Amino acid sequence: MVVMHNTTLYASILGVVAPWRVTEVRTELAKGQILVHVDMAGDGKPSCPKCGTVGPKHDHRKRRWRHLPTCQYQTIIEVDVPRVHCPEHGALQVEVPWAERNSSFTVSVRSPAQTCSGGPAAVCWVG
Repeated sequence: MVVMHNTTLYASILGVVAPWRVTEVRTELAKGQILVHVDMAGDGKPSCPKCGTVGPKHDHRKRRWRHLPTCQYQTIIEVDVPRVHCPEHGALQVEVPWAERNSSFTVSVRSPAQTCSGGPAAVCWVG
């Protein structure tokens, strides 16, 4: 039997890989939500989303994305997404691997066919 912590389980389900990491999973039963907190590791080097130049972190912005439900609960990913300082493009928010730019849903929610065909969160159900 394999024992897995919630943070490890959700990192696996969501496809969160370095430099990102799941730091906390909180169940808010009254709200019907599971909040998954993700951050960029302290030594993570952000890169400009336009040119790929690695630069220092400028600041961060709190963002939330809705993922596929966990049982009957809404699954929300919450992240302080860093902005990188690029000498050419200024301060820009780094891209996150689980969502498209300017979307409030994860890629798995936006394209369930990808998920059910064995994507990083191969969770399928018939409803």
